[in-house]
Amino acid sequence: MLHLTNGDCAVPALRAAGVDGEILPWREVLHDGPVPALGPEELRAVRERFLGDEARLRERDERLRDARRGTGCRRTGASGRASGS
Repeated sequence: MLHLTNGDCAVPALRAAGVDGEILPWREVLHDGPVPALGPEELRAVRERFLGDEARLRERDERLRDARRGTGCRRTGASGRASGS
């Protein structure tokens, strides 16, 4: 069985829990934001506007920082264990 995760942070926990099957961290940015059915140039402009929205990126950074302080994703070292564990 294939298990997809949203990035790398869940992989060590899934492995430690003994989840069977392949675990694949998904690192594609197209899962976030609009991806309308447009030609390449139009799509590039839409994605550029979305990804260039600094206020949205600052808000996202704050949510990530808050999550790391609480029970959210923590950085893992080479051992695959969360820091502070």
